[in-house]
Amino acid sequence: MSFDCISYSLRIVHAVVMSIIFVAVVLENGTLLALVGSNKKLHTTNILSNMGLVVADLLVTFVWVFQSLSSIATAKWPFGATTCSIFAYLYTALLYIRWSEVFALAVDRTLHIIFPFFYSRHSNTLVIFSTVMAWLFPAVVSLPTPLLGFSDFYLSLTACSVECGDNTGCRNGIILSFGFFITVGGLIPTILYFVIYFYGRNKKREMDKMLQMGSISGKNLAETGQKKSFWKYLSPQAKKALISCFTVFVVTLITNIPVYITSSLRGQAHIYNNIPFAVHFIVVYIFLMGPLLDPIIIMRNKDIWEVIYKIRRKRRAKKIGRRATSALVQSILSPEFLRNTRSDAKSGPPSEKYILKISNLSSDSSSLPEYSETIQEL
Repeated sequence: MSFDCISYSLRIVHAVVMSIIFVAVVLENGTLLALVGSNKKLHTTNILSNMGLVVADLLVTFVWVFQSLSSIATAKWPFGATTCSIFAYLYTALLYIRWSEVFALAVDRTLHIIFPFFYSRHSNTLVIFSTVMAWLFPAVVSLPTPLLGFSDFYLSLTACSVECGDNTGCRNGIILSFGFFITVGGLIPTILYFVIYFYGRNKKREMDKMLQMGSISGKNLAETGQKKSFWKYLSPQAKKALISCFTVFVVTLITNIPVYITSSLRGQAHIYNNIPFAVHFIVVYIFLMGPLLDPIIIMRNKDIWEVIYKIRRKRRAKKIGRRATSALVQSILSPEFLRNTRSDAKSGPPSEKYILKISNLSSDSSSLPEYSETIQEL
């Protein structure tokens, strides 16, 4: 399919914007994955439960940007109908996987707050099970859809998507799968967050009633942080995790709605074809804001910030140490120092202050390899 109907300048702008988004998504999500993978302190259920969404964000961005850039460069979809069907399947499956991950996060937070003892005993198993099912189930459910219909490259999306034509089975399959994952990823998490909210309100009423009846003292209630609201009852980690999961849910909902609205208009060609390409491209950019914002939201976790702070502090200390060692080298390797340390036997041994400088410098010689041979000789 040709890009002749899209102006050259709009194509260039679209390619530049998609490239910037892709680089930003890779840097953010890649950095987060590297931090979590290299620090055992971050291997907690609160953080690991978010990593499936981070990987899905990376993949869905790659699939979409690859299709856009490769098709714009060649002015058409260059890889044939079979490859287009594969990318259409990946595009559909990854969209559903993101919604499934949002659902898994909502369930994880609900169990953690409402059933804390059960969650503490089975948290690792629950995280592994929810992550596997959030990937496996959408991948299987999305598989029949491209097989029932055919895939076509849409200029408005600059991506391959399933086209059913007059195939009723294909159309019904898309409607059912779409409705199911909207329910799983949108409706059920909304209900769960309302459950958490009302559970907190009831918990607060119970604590107020216990305070009035004298079952607990106001002093003990204040010491446990439960006096003002149920929110105070949660630990800082639980608060951050709940806020992050809810924010991810809201961002996913907002960034996906425009794409689903425009996609639902495909059946009404007189409306869909009259939408300017610039509007379609803006809808794509809004969708890709989800993978761009998710790692920023997840990084609000206190444990992640502590690791980042330690890495920055360690690098700063190493940089300051190298500067101090370099200054010490410059002061020691002076003509006066060399005359004293390399004096012949008649001149006597070097003074104590130079011996002390050499011993101090030898311990740091590994940080300045260019001076190591000279230091060892001295």
